[in-house]
Amino acid sequence: MRWFVSDFRMFRLLAAAEPKRVCVQILASCLRYAYGAVYALVFFRYLINALESGAPLLSTAAFFVLFSLLGLLDAGLNAYLRDELLPSSDERLRAWLLERLCEKTSGGGIAPYENPKTLDERARAAETAREGALEFLGTAADFCALLLGLGWSLGFACAVEPRVMLPVLLALSLSLFGQRARSQSLFALQRDLASPARRADVAAGTFFGRAYAKELRLSRVGECLRALYDRALRDQQSAVKAHATRAAALGALAEMGVECLLYVLVYLLVCHRYLAHRAFGLGDLTSLFGATVNLIYFSHALLAAYASLRRQGLSFSAFHGVLESQPDLADGGAPCAFAREIRFEGVGFSYGDKPVLKNLNLRLQKGERVALVGLNGCGKTTLVKLLLRLYDPTEGRILMDGRDIRDFDLRAYRAMFAAVFQDFQLYALTVEENVSLGEEGAARRAGEALRLAGLALDPSRELTREFDPDGLVLSGGQAQRIAAARILASDAPIAVLDEPSSALDPLAERDAYETLLRACAGRTLLLISHRLSSVRDVDRVLYLEEGRVLEQGSHQELMRLGGRYAALYNQQAEAYRKEVCAHEEP
Repeated sequence: MRWFVSDFRMFRLLAAAEPKRVCVQILASCLRYAYGAVYALVFFRYLINALESGAPLLSTAAFFVLFSLLGLLDAGLNAYLRDELLPSSDERLRAWLLERLCEKTSGGGIAPYENPKTLDERARAAETAREGALEFLGTAADFCALLLGLGWSLGFACAVEPRVMLPVLLALSLSLFGQRARSQSLFALQRDLASPARRADVAAGTFFGRAYAKELRLSRVGECLRALYDRALRDQQSAVKAHATRAAALGALAEMGVECLLYVLVYLLVCHRYLAHRAFGLGDLTSLFGATVNLIYFSHALLAAYASLRRQGLSFSAFHGVLESQPDLADGGAPCAFAREIRFEGVGFSYGDKPVLKNLNLRLQKGERVALVGLNGCGKTTLVKLLLRLYDPTEGRILMDGRDIRDFDLRAYRAMFAAVFQDFQLYALTVEENVSLGEEGAARRAGEALRLAGLALDPSRELTREFDPDGLVLSGGQAQRIAAARILASDAPIAVLDEPSSALDPLAERDAYETLLRACAGRTLLLISHRLSSVRDVDRVLYLEEGRVLEQGSHQELMRLGGRYAALYNQQAEAYRKEVCAHEEP
């Protein structure tokens, strides 16, 4: 029953999106199969009976005209569906379904991207949106038409010879059992193939991605990826072996139910009744043979369509599961504005059973410029992700102006921030769109932001050569200036910079930071940097260690303190002096 409910819900979704296409497709399928049924059941019976009874030529000609008009309507409607309606409707439906998925998966936080089961379910849901739903519509239309054709053929056969009902029901029952069980096996196969198929796609996709091209050519990592791909293929083959034999046996049982029982029993019965009892005339006998052929064909095709619908219905559970899933972060819905401060109170966070932040307490005042520093793994980036509400704390709370940030409308709260991460992305869009990221106000300021970031680029040019062979390909330093321009173009009251200049040389980095600090005047600034020389001009430095704020104060205060921050700063300064001296030696 679950598959039928999923089918019905999917059908309602598709009918709401493309009502004309759904109606025309079902009508065209019904007309196509009805024409075949009329040809087999009515045409020859009428012709033979007309010849035997000496019917007037005019009435026979009128029948042929009506029959030809039915064929013309069938051909015209199916041509319109195939050549005009489907090509445009298919793309609209794909886009509509994918938009539903994107709307659902783009909300909340980023924890679902760390769960393989969730990723597998989303991959299956996306496949349903791209191809499965379209296949379902065709199958559902055929199922309706086949059911109508089977009912018509069976009704005609029973009207002429009621005894054919028994072998038909026997054959259909056996086939239905086989197809139902086979569908379960095929769905289990599809489910077990999802994870290895995704691994194989990821492994294979790296060979075609620009980001991996250099390392693939300069290392042996390609062998590791090929090994990953081979393991995924072996897992796929194991899944096929686990389910394919049973599915094949059940499919053979279903085939036997239709092809053997139906052929043998119905033909034997019809021939016996005609030869032994003369129960009907030659025209009826011809039509009964045609009805038998129809029954065999419609039964076979109907059961195959049933199996396909059942398998698709079970697959749609992933699509509906994504649409009905609750976001990992609740949306409080309250309006949001930043007036005074953000405060962390006893905040803790763990990735699984690995604690990253422990009883963290800190305060960010409006207009204050704060730097987070510390060794790798101390929790800096995790703190930023909690601040941006990409995760929720596992302990404690974060307050904005005295109110828990979980109370606010999630989109409105995140609009308070302009953030650039170390692993920021460039998109195959124009320079302006890469700077504004879709914000209208930022788009108007993109040109000036590019100038302040030190980039003389045409905002209308497309970045990357993914779609445009003349697209701009930027260096690492230029790409990070694009990231800086995003901050400059935004009017968000809080700027968050997570290692925004790691690809710049020290002098260029210093210049970039001075530009950003000037541009962020009046804004709250939270900065993460491994180069401590870049944080000397902020108002306050927070030194994190093992998930806690160990030291805090201005750069000068922490240097006078002579603690961990001062030791790390002096170590970096000494390493930099040695590097400069090495370059200056003849």
